[in-house]
This record gives sequence, C-alpha cells and structure tokens, in this order.
Amino acid sequence: MNIPSTLRVGDTTSWNDEPLLVGGVRVDSSMYTLKHIIAGVGQPLTLTAIADGTGWKTSVTLAQADALVAGEYSWQAVIETTGERITVGSGQLTVLPNLASATQGFDGRTLAEKALADAEAALANYRANGGKIKSYTIGMRAMTFADSSQILQEISYWKTRVSHEKAQQRIKNGLGNPRNLQVRFK
Repeated sequence: MNIPSTLRVGDTTSWNDEPLLVGGVRVDSSMYTLKHIIAGVGQPLTLTAIADGTGWKTSVTLAQADALVAGEYSWQAVIETTGERITVGSGQLTVLPNLASATQGFDGRTLAEKALADAEAALANYRANGGKIKSYTIGMRAMTFADSSQILQEISYWKTRVSHEKAQQRIKNGLGNPRNLQVRFK
C-alpha cells in the first residue's frame, strides 16, 4: 500500500495503489473497491479509491483534510466486492498540524524533544540545588530520581531518540542519511 506515512491538516493529497496479490490471486480495480480507513485522535475517515487503470487512486479532499486533527493514527486498507471484504494492509501514520492555523504558544517540538528538554532542565535544577531535590515537575511531566546518573541516563535515551527523528526527517526531505559516510577515490 502506498498510503503516505504523514498527512498535514488542510493539505490535499493523493496516491496510487497497484493491483494486489491476495492468496496468490491477482485482484484489481475491475473486481474490487479499495478503501482506506484512518482512525485516531480525530473522527475516523474512510477514503474510497477510484479505479485508475487496473489499480486505484485514493485522494484526500480539501474538506476531509480540513477536518483532520493533528496526532497519531492507524490505517487499514480493505478491498470489497459483493459479499466479500478482505483487509490487505494496515499501519500507522502521523497527521501534522497546519502551522497557518497555529495559536499563540504553539510548541512544534516532538515528544522526544520535549522530554529531552525536561530531562536537561531536571539535571540543571538537580545540580543547582546541590543534589538535594530529587523529584521534579516540569510542565505536565513529573520525574523522580535517586541520583544524577539516572537523569543522565534519561538524557542519553532522549538524545538518541531526537537524533534518530532528525535523521529520519532529513531522509524524508531528500537530504540523505546523515549517518552514511561517502568516500570518493580519484
């Protein structure tokens, strides 16, 4: 299935799916209707694909895109015909916010970036108080630590997650994997 891994509130999009092999049998748009069901933090959305040659084309209209709510979603692809329904794919996708409609105080950081900032603030607070305060509430997140090594482990974990997210974003943006080392010989 070619459903994108991210959608953005307010953005129209479309994708094509080729005929499928189901139980060793080739099925196409002449025999089955393809639907993508997306469910998560907002209202569930069912997208019915249209025939496109022997495959299908699925589109998210402007009205559907405007009705999306930013967050994590699950999707399921099903093919249907009279008296038959078969699930042919499933996965997760992220609906990103529309920054044009962001309100004051919008925080576009990922969960990992927020957690890293909280852990670093906890370490700074811990050190500023000479290691006497071991329980912290920063924003909506509360943490309790036995010593600074636990805070450092938390920081290390979230730094790795943030680094991974940034690498994935670079790859999605066509900038390549920052972990690849390329060598040219002359």
